Amino acid sequence: MAKEGAVRRRKIADAIGRSEVTAVVYDAGRRYSDDLLARAGCLRSIVNGLPADQQALLVLEQDDSILRWDKQFLYTALRNAGRDRSVMYTHRRASTDLVLSVPDAIAWCWARGGIWRERISPAVVDVVRV
Repeated sequence: MAKEGAVRRRKIADAIGRSEVTAVVYDAGRRYSDDLLARAGCLRSIVNGLPADQQALLVLEQDDSILRWDKQFLYTALRNAGRDRSVMYTHRRASTDLVLSVPDAIAWCWARGGIWRERISPAVVDVVRV
């Protein structure tokens, strides 16, 4: 979304708001001293919030600068939650998995706030503050 023009951003946000997409926003706000701590809080909340009786696949956008950190963190978090056999995770590049553009757009709109948050609000079914 950051590279899109204003008109295209509005179209994307409005399309998401009108679609049948649903999203849970994990909002770390400014409660953490750095981005990795915020990411850890969000990932921990996601892992702990997964239904215990279901298999799950967690797909994360690949960021090579934190890929190793992600893998180590998720391995430990899933093991600690007793979910290491029922939850799998993978990293994919947004350029090869276009579905990742939807959560990216939702996150961008949420972070911008105001009218942008309003545009995607029909898709947001819950907000978890971490």
